[in-house]
Amino acid sequence: MRREQAMETKPKASAIRIKRKVFGWIFFISILVFAVSIISVPQFQMSRRQAPVTTEDKSAQTDPQPTAQVSGPNTTIIVSVISLLTSITSLLGFFSTTLLAWRKEKRETITAELEIRKKELELEKLRAELAKPK
Repeated sequence: MRREQAMETKPKASAIRIKRKVFGWIFFISILVFAVSIISVPQFQMSRRQAPVTTEDKSAQTDPQPTAQVSGPNTTIIVSVISLLTSITSLLGFFSTTLLAWRKEKRETITAELEIRKKELELEKLRAELAKPK
């Protein structure tokens, strides 16, 4: 019975470790995506800047900013916000699984100490029975 309980706790403990690793990697990747998107916004805005327009160029210029470039910063901002939210969520998941693992280890330690104490008491009881004269 106890072996079955021990075998049941091992997969649960490894599942927590796996979840913690997954949350850690998701956090790392989403932070990288966020950093890249933040870095690319100023570069994109710089590439959109144009030379000063003279009065002669104003009549020739019908569309000062092409529509393809207008959607660029919006997409970058959306990617940045999504990656930031993913980072925050995965960081919270990482911390919660770590906290759960610590609490589980603490409970297992306390349970093991209680089991050891219980067995010591049983041994003392058996020694006392053996020491009794018949």
